[in-house]
Amino acid sequence: KKKKGESSKIDFFFFFLKKKKKTLLSIKNLYTNLTKKVSPELDCSVDICYVPGSASNKHLIIHVSGVHGVEGFAGSAIQIFLLRQVLPHLGYGKTELENTYIASQAGQEYKSDDDRPHIVFVHSLNPTGMAMGRRFTIDNIDLNRNVIFDEDKWKQVTQMSYTAEAEINGEKTSYMPNREYSNFRWFLTPNRMPSFWKDDVWFWAQTAWQLLLYGFDALSKVVVTGQYHDPKGLYYGGQKLSPEHEALTHFLLGKKDLSKGLRLEDMCDRNVKGFDKVSLIDVHTGLGKKGMDTLLTSYVHDYKKLKQIFQNDEDYVKDGIFFFPVLFYYM
Repeated sequence: KKKKGESSKIDFFFFFLKKKKKTLLSIKNLYTNLTKKVSPELDCSVDICYVPGSASNKHLIIHVSGVHGVEGFAGSAIQIFLLRQVLPHLGYGKTELENTYIASQAGQEYKSDDDRPHIVFVHSLNPTGMAMGRRFTIDNIDLNRNVIFDEDKWKQVTQMSYTAEAEINGEKTSYMPNREYSNFRWFLTPNRMPSFWKDDVWFWAQTAWQLLLYGFDALSKVVVTGQYHDPKGLYYGGQKLSPEHEALTHFLLGKKDLSKGLRLEDMCDRNVKGFDKVSLIDVHTGLGKKGMDTLLTSYVHDYKKLKQIFQNDEDYVKDGIFFFPVLFYYM
């Protein structure tokens, strides 16, 4: 029981989230929408910030942090840095007159351009996970495995006999995530209280035994690919679209409904379909070298494009004022 005047760990996270809302308003002329409540009992919300680009630009960049809850602190820091340090130097948040004046003070001629894309910052898509220091949502859903918008597809993936198909390095493969996970359920999430002997000692012996029986590929697929059958299991994808994804979908594509908050269309007179190009940057932590940005690509041709853009594994923004080391990682 918390005594008067004490502050719990969760209180600290809530304080961080509330402070973050103020930080998002550090640039003038930003449109913000902070009403995407997903868990009223925890006072958590998905915070969305829209940064207008050039009027005639038809490119939208969506920058998402906190898909995996606790990873949102790194993504939040990146978003704060971009808002405070990068975007103002690129002409965002300023009028044409202000940009012209700044250029004249620097002895330069300001050229009005249409090169500034529109930007949407989604701060903590999984706010309850961020608040509680966990990867999954309050419903134990892994949001990376929940992006399904077809009702018929949901009926398929929740069946034990569901077979998933994928193409890895040009080779097609199939897999039954729900059935395979059920084979390892007793091992990965046992129904018992944790103990030092069973979880810190005996667990590794069991792991070695499972590897001998089924092989590394089978065990890694169970852990990585997720499942849609066991709501209390690891990497659970849910059985319908999560409230977090519903909130973001409404913002990007939804019909006007003030009870659900403002939409992108209310801010720039078009929804996501009104842009010719949409780029998504989804920030995670855990892969790559410590303290270094890692770009993950799904296809070889994307990797080759990135190599052309970042030829020396380094990118300089605004004539080298800001430095971003980039490590290429293909999986």
